[in-house]
Amino acid sequence: GEGGGYECHSTNDGECFSSVIIRWGGYVDSVQFGTTDNETTSIWGGMGGGKSIITYGDDYCLAKIDVCSGGLVDRMRFYFIPKITRSPTFEPTKIPTAIPSMITSNPTQAPSSQTMEP
Repeated sequence: GEGGGYECHSTNDGECFSSVIIRWGGYVDSVQFGTTDNETTSIWGGMGGGKSIITYGDDYCLAKIDVCSGGLVDRMRFYFIPKITRSPTFEPTKIPTAIPSMITSNPTQAPSSQTMEP
């Protein structure tokens, strides 16, 4: 495309992106995200192509996106992880708690990823 502007969507405490609404045909035309609080972001892109909704339900959160493109986006992969419902530690620690490794290195292992390809 022609670039575009910058836009940010903040989530509430405990809220995460739980779905991706994507319009695509030969290329990805637009992407929009849904949250566990039933909100949606702005639509980034146009209204062409067919519409698909990718989700594993409100118990999973979008953790990572891979994008493949040349001049236009032609493939996206979405990684979902189980929603964390509480802090990993109840009391502050002297050493920061390590972030758990939640994304599998095998992207075909459901429900960690979903790929949309034309």
